[in-house]
Amino acid sequence: MDVCTILEFRNALMHPEECLRSYVDIEFDPETLTRTKYFAECQAEYGDKRVMVYAPITTEAMTMVRRANRALPARSNYVTRLKIVENEMLHAGTNREYCPLIVEQLPDGVPLSEALYTHYRSKLIDGLEALRRELERHDVSINHLHPDSIIIDRTRHWHVIRPYYATRGYGNDSEAFEKLMELITKHAISDDYDGNRLYESYSHYSITSRGDIVVHPACEGLHRIETHDGMGFEDERGNVVIEPIYHSASDFLEDRAVVESHDHKWGVIDKSGKYIIEMVYDSIDFDEDEGISEVTLNGYTATFDYFGTQLTPWK
Repeated sequence: MDVCTILEFRNALMHPEECLRSYVDIEFDPETLTRTKYFAECQAEYGDKRVMVYAPITTEAMTMVRRANRALPARSNYVTRLKIVENEMLHAGTNREYCPLIVEQLPDGVPLSEALYTHYRSKLIDGLEALRRELERHDVSINHLHPDSIIIDRTRHWHVIRPYYATRGYGNDSEAFEKLMELITKHAISDDYDGNRLYESYSHYSITSRGDIVVHPACEGLHRIETHDGMGFEDERGNVVIEPIYHSASDFLEDRAVVESHDHKWGVIDKSGKYIIEMVYDSIDFDEDEGISEVTLNGYTATFDYFGTQLTPWK
């Protein structure tokens, strides 16, 4: 049986050791339990990752998820496939019937619904257009995009969550994009804002502005800075060490930062600003624990090592 009730899902959250097969060690946040049209959902911690868990409550739900996974790209920095865990949750008591759960890893950041009031208008418009280009590149539409289904991370990169409305064919979500643009135009901070201090909340993470330069907290001895020209880095004395020429940039982790050009190509630099991986790729996902970068170009993927040497062929 592919569906359950929200009460059965809640019971499984409270007693995972009895009701779940694979995710017995998951720690749910009961306060985030909610119901949408097709799913009951709840946020949770699993290992060191924050995830969203969905339980199907209508017969259409799993059809939507499987259709979305067929439409979504295998690799994208903007949207990921939903992991289907078949026959995971016991939901019918003594009848021993199980239903699937859907697990989605959540990125660190703030929802667009919050960023609308704390981010600069031009940066949000840039993010919206980058997402539009990504979906066009993969010939995908995601209807029902709304401010709570988009997470913006520390590098201003957008991530779509709850992508189960995804379908093949670009442009079917144009109305959703128009509504998001209206919200950004209406609510986001004007680019000529001259306040003395600007805060952007990332739970435990905050940034401030110094004049016309936004300064991020130091990471590995360097502050990420943001000007109207772009992003760069300065040392803890305020000396610019990498010019703000990038459209976006991550913090340095293990002496590496992922950077994006204004024409939306990606690369990896070291603390001197030298390119470890040239800024010519469609996306880069750097794993600081392994020192490995997963790189995409024209729909193909390869891995590079810490020193920028390609390890695997494009496929």
